[in-house]
Amino acid sequence: ESGGTGESVGEENVSCSDGSSSNCSKGVQFVRIPRITADSLTPEEFYKQYFRPGTPVIVTGALDSWPAMHKWTLDFFRTEFKDLVCDCRLNTRCEGYRLGSSYANTKIKLGTYIDELEQGTPASKNRYLAVQNTKTTFPSLHLQDFSIPAFVPKTHRGPFMWIAPAGHFEYVHIDPDDNFLCIVSGSKHVRLFHPRYFDKMNVNPLGSHGYTLQTRTDLSLLPEAGNTEAMAEFTHKYPHFDGVVCEESPLKRGEMLFIPFGYWHQVTSPEIVISLNTFCGDPSGEFLPKLMENEPVWRTFVYWLLNVIEQNRQMGNGHTEWCFVEKRYTYEQLVASLHSFLVTRFKEDATPAQARRIIDVITEYCNQRDQEQWGDNDSDNNNNYNNTHTTHNDSHSNNTTSPLPSNKGGDGTYQTKWDAAKIATRPPNLKIRGKLWRDKTAVGTNQKRFFYNK
Repeated sequence: ESGGTGESVGEENVSCSDGSSSNCSKGVQFVRIPRITADSLTPEEFYKQYFRPGTPVIVTGALDSWPAMHKWTLDFFRTEFKDLVCDCRLNTRCEGYRLGSSYANTKIKLGTYIDELEQGTPASKNRYLAVQNTKTTFPSLHLQDFSIPAFVPKTHRGPFMWIAPAGHFEYVHIDPDDNFLCIVSGSKHVRLFHPRYFDKMNVNPLGSHGYTLQTRTDLSLLPEAGNTEAMAEFTHKYPHFDGVVCEESPLKRGEMLFIPFGYWHQVTSPEIVISLNTFCGDPSGEFLPKLMENEPVWRTFVYWLLNVIEQNRQMGNGHTEWCFVEKRYTYEQLVASLHSFLVTRFKEDATPAQARRIIDVITEYCNQRDQEQWGDNDSDNNNNYNNTHTTHNDSHSNNTTSPLPSNKGGDGTYQTKWDAAKIATRPPNLKIRGKLWRDKTAVGTNQKRFFYNK
């Protein structure tokens, strides 16, 4: 089984790219996601064995009592909600979508979406009815036709309903939550990658739009186990992926998958599928400790948080609330901003020690970005900073998270900008900029990447 706390996957469970079961040195290794029955564990036992240590598992039998399992069909939604206007993603078959870098959005009547889905029109294959909040979109069904899984300690967001066309490929990403994915109708195929592979995932640069983190590795090219020739082509294109273990499995009707925080996941729909998911976390007071005690998970969280910080820095030509933070804000103001963000996003607050650790990361990053943007290229301070802040895995020959580059973007106006920065009277606003956020100052930016090392 996968090691949720950082242990290597057991060799007896691994299949090499050539289909053998021996220990592999080339290509991607494959292992099946384990399965358990819903009645085999109490919620408390599930939390201790899977949720807290962060171990993926498929649960069978958990949805058997849901009315949705025999009620939710395409005909049902067409009959009951034909004229309901829903958000729908477009251009889901383009390269930008496969890499998680871009997509468009439109409004469509649910009846029209379903009609074209069943007809298999070209347009239907290039869109995706995603992230439909059941409470606001289908209030008559919310918590009536289904229930929050008993294994969920605390809901962060959702539940959400999804209707995918046959052949849909969802880009590889990390959600900033734990996640339960439930299949109501049809089936999906899921690929998971442990947080320890963060360095190998070729993560999109800081400031990329969206709630999630995405990778520039196109996993639609990753072949199944046994296809040696295709695997050689894949690892030639993405050499950093050599030796990665992929935890995969079909996810069938009535099954529920637990995706722990920090796990990269890619989901394919071989047929039309209706699914529900709930983004969640540990009981209050336990979510941040779980992230902080596991180095790969903590590093993933830090990168996600700094991605949000950089999204906000890109607003308004860089003259934002998140520049020169140590001059503009008191520590108490930064704590207030963090408190608002954590409570709103995770229903969680930080202890004084946790807040100090997180704010130290944020201020260090903002200081470094200020120097990059406006500092003197010959600054000794900047060189010393870059020389001492490297990744934790510099020995890896294919490490895609390289040490910070030397400052080459500053224009020497740092002191002028510092002097002009005004003392703030309120805490800085911290807001996630979703995929549909557009700002001309953010287009075409090539921000340097920051990697936490403490």
